[in-house]
Formats: sequence, structure tokens, C-alpha cells
Amino acid sequence: MKKTYFKTLGIILVVLFLYSCGTTSTRYQSNKVQKGVEVEVGNEDISYNLDLRAVVDVFANSRNLEDFERRINGYDRRINNLDLNNDGQVDYLRVVELNEGYTHVVILQAVLGRNIYQDVASILLGRSQKSTVYLQVIGDPYIYGSNYIIEPIFGYMPPIFSFFWRNNYTAWNSPYYWGYYPNNYKTYRPYSINDYNKNIGVYIDNSRMNYNYGSQIRNQNYDKMRKTLSRRDYEISNPNRSFSARNQNRSVVNKRDFERRSSASTIRKDVDDKDNTRRQSSRVTNTRQQPKNRDYAPTVVRGRRDSNVVRVQKGEQIDRRGSRDVVVNRNSDEVTRKSVKRNKTSVRSTRKNRNRIYSDSPRRSRSSSRTR
Repeated sequence: MKKTYFKTLGIILVVLFLYSCGTTSTRYQSNKVQKGVEVEVGNEDISYNLDLRAVVDVFANSRNLEDFERRINGYDRRINNLDLNNDGQVDYLRVVELNEGYTHVVILQAVLGRNIYQDVASILLGRSQKSTVYLQVIGDPYIYGSNYIIEPIFGYMPPIFSFFWRNNYTAWNSPYYWGYYPNNYKTYRPYSINDYNKNIGVYIDNSRMNYNYGSQIRNQNYDKMRKTLSRRDYEISNPNRSFSARNQNRSVVNKRDFERRSSASTIRKDVDDKDNTRRQSSRVTNTRQQPKNRDYAPTVVRGRRDSNVVRVQKGEQIDRRGSRDVVVNRNSDEVTRKSVKRNKTSVRSTRKNRNRIYSDSPRRSRSSSRTR
């Protein structure tokens, strides 16, 4: 009986311990995400958690708005990294749309709770009377600041354009809400901003379009159409988390100012790296060209007997003054006296060799010619 009691008590303690560890890790993750959203680290801002350039790429290559909503929330792509409600999970983005004639306004809204939504970005798509199509992606001022507008330039006809210009077109309004999501939807935790930028760079670098930044909205009816479907529940309850409030100590208007500064710092870093590389290469070249100062023992090159100056190593001379010779080093301008020992044996052998040379075949040839 006692053994069973202690076993049961031990199991209960283990379960409580594991539960407390899981709760602690969840709180730590939530605090970590909260820091990433509320507090900036360097140039990191909440607006970096959803790159609208990647949104444009996904939008252009979708078949329709339902496919676009599925892709923008896909676990494999992770285009979205927003966690506005700080629950440790990336927020689901629903897609709603309104059209008037040839003008379509598509709004991305974050689902943050029961009947709590927040506009994140809008896509303005229109066609003029000359059949010229224009597209603008407009970041919501609460997230990206005022007048953050991206105007892509396509090098091809995006597949989704054919969805909007058909005769039997019906507007898409997402049926999903808090607690009710598609069957294939999978929740995931947000990346760090650096990891998110690395992940999102694949879509931006491999994109077949160019990105320009506009200064004004091209359709006058945009604000009127957007207000019909706009939801700002989170902004109303959290006004201190707006872009202007988050960056009140910085001279920035929208996310574009952050991007300009980061690109300028990147260019400066590249220039500095190139300059440092050039300096290092020039130092190596100069080091190779400069002669090394070594303390060689002076090797005397004998000249004529009556010469007072005898050359030795390059840059050195021997000035003969009596029995002691003066070695002059031109490189260091130092003058030192050293006694030069002469090897009498080597001198005698040298004289014998000279006598042998003079007593060789030429004299024999002359004597033989005289005898003849």
C-alpha cells in the first residue's frame, strides 16, 4: 500500500515539475517576443516582421485571393512574422476585398482575438480606360508609418491579374476568424527579425519584378473604399504602439527611412571593406619590395693591389687604412673598424695558379715555332 502511494506521489510531482518548466519557457518566449514587438533593438521595428515586397511577390503569383490567403499564412514559406497580441504565435492574416468597377482594394487584417482585427496592409489594384494596370501596396500607418507605398514593376503578366478581370467576378471575403482556420493551417512561433530577413530575402532576390516607392495613392476613391472594410480594434485599444509613438525619438516618417539608413550603412561598410583590402594589399606589396636589413659578414672582393677602396656587400665599402680596414655601411650610415685577416696560403696558391697559366701552351708554341 505504501509503495503504491509513494509511486503515485512521485508521478504527481514529476508532472507538476514538467508543467512548471513548460509554463516558464512559454512565459520566457512570450517576453522575448514582446520585446521584439514593443521595444526596438537597434533599427528593429515591428514593421520588419512583414516585408511588403515579399507580400507583393506572393500576391502576384497566386491564382486567386483564396490562394493568396493560404500562401501568406503558409508554414513552409513563413512570409508573415507578426505577433501583435504577444501570445507567442504568429497572427493569422485574413483577406477581405471590395471592388468598384475596375478598382479593387484588398486588405490584410490580423486576427488577434474574438472579434478583434487590425489592418496591416492594403493592395490597390486598378485599370485605367487605356487598359493600363497599376498596383500599389500600402502599409497601414499604425504598422509602417504614413505614406509607405510600394509600386512593383512587373517583367511579366502576373497570374492573379486574370482573376480580377473576368466577367463573372465575385469579391472574396475570408470566412475565417479567431478559433476557426483552414484545415491545412499550422501555427508557428515567430522568427527573430534577423532570421526572418534571411528567410524573406530568398523571395525578394529571386523575384522577377522591381520595387519602387511611391509618394501618393493613385486612386482618389481608395480611402472611401478602404473604410468600408477597415478594422482597427487593436489600434484603438493600444494607441501607444503606433509607428509614430514607437519612434517618437527618431526623425523617421515611415519604414522607408529605416531602409534608407540601413542601405546607406551597408554601402559605407562595403566601401570601408574595399579600402581596407586595398591598404592591406599595398602594405604586402611594399613589404615585399623593401630589402631586408641583415647583418652579413663582409665578404671582401679583391681588386687591384694599388686600390684604396675595395667593394664588399651591396651598399658597403672597405676603405683600407693601414693594417685595419674601415667598413662603411651605406644603408645605415655606420662606420666600424674591423681587422681583415689575410690568408697567406690562399694568396700564394693564387700566385702559383697565375704562373701556371702564363707558363702554358702559348710559350711552348712559340719555342716550337722558333725551332722549326
